[in-house]
Amino acid sequence: NSLLTSIDRLKRYDNVIVTTTTNITGSVDVAFVDRADIKQYIGLPTKHARYEILRSCVNELIRVGIITILPGKIQKKRKR
Repeated sequence: NSLLTSIDRLKRYDNVIVTTTTNITGSVDVAFVDRADIKQYIGLPTKHARYEILRSCVNELIRVGIITILPGKIQKKRKR
């Protein structure tokens, strides 16, 4: 597997950090997991945290002009 080979090549360098995430931990290849020095499980965010993530994403979409807010509705901008 080319991904595993590439990860193995990184070992020759100092101060390299590879960060990965998944929401399907049972499907991750054992050979991939075995290459990690640190494995950290972080549980699901709280309802409030999920709300804040969604809110910040929507605010960013508004900020960059992908969506606009009209009274009573959110509208996606049309491509020209």
